[in-house]
Amino acid sequence: MRKSFITAVTLMMIFLMTGCFSLIPIEKESMESIEGDIECEFRVGYNAQFIKEAAETDVTVDKDRFVELFNEKSQYNPVRLKYHLDECDLKINAENQPEEFERIDSSEINIKVIYDGTSRNVSLFEYNSKLYFFVLCMGGASKPEEEGYYYMELSDQMSSYWSPLLTQVREDAEADHLKKYGSFTVNTAYSHDRRYYTVINDTGSDILITIMNTKGDKKVAATFSPCRKSDFQGICWEKDTYNLWVQSADIGTVCYSFRDGEWVEDPGAVRPEYIISKYD
Repeated sequence: MRKSFITAVTLMMIFLMTGCFSLIPIEKESMESIEGDIECEFRVGYNAQFIKEAAETDVTVDKDRFVELFNEKSQYNPVRLKYHLDECDLKINAENQPEEFERIDSSEINIKVIYDGTSRNVSLFEYNSKLYFFVLCMGGASKPEEEGYYYMELSDQMSSYWSPLLTQVREDAEADHLKKYGSFTVNTAYSHDRRYYTVINDTGSDILITIMNTKGDKKVAATFSPCRKSDFQGICWEKDTYNLWVQSADIGTVCYSFRDGEWVEDPGAVRPEYIISKYD
């Protein structure tokens, strides 16, 4: 759920929490204060919490402000909200509103504070210049009209601190990413209509790319290996087709076009100008 790709375990946990499968009690977690020094890490983009690489930025956060933010998020119990959907500030249906879901899904910034041998993290999402917490996913088996992703808006008072800070983080992260990868990413990425997404793995020496169908998280094509792990520099979907570009140190940029249910190398493809390679 929630982002480009989430592991099966994470999906199960979220489904259980939100009632997509069943209900379990949720114990709310809160913080009183943070003593001593802290380290801050920010992860930006789809499924930000699970991105390995933190953004390169000098931005730090105030300890008391983070405690306030963490406790604000913790108050929202998805089991209760399942029966009080009218209390949620924003609902987006990923299937009926793919472009809107793309906007909020890709806007995630995960804030991780490390202190005293432990850590806590909170994710915020941006939509129409406002900040939100993701709180609930509803399935549509019994009540299709309720299907969607639900969010709670951050208060104006709290946003006045976090919004400019996260804007700077995003700008720093985008500049760093462009320098390292251009338009490409080494993380999970969705096709323009969110019908497909990529899963990137390695065998120890080679990169393996699998194309998955968002509905049911099912594999739709044979896994292919475009290059060695040491040469891999990311993948990028075209914005209006299912063409997938792979960037690597040994072969440059290569297109894999969707033909007869498979993604096959297309040496005659012309890379769109909006896809910027690290090697341009």
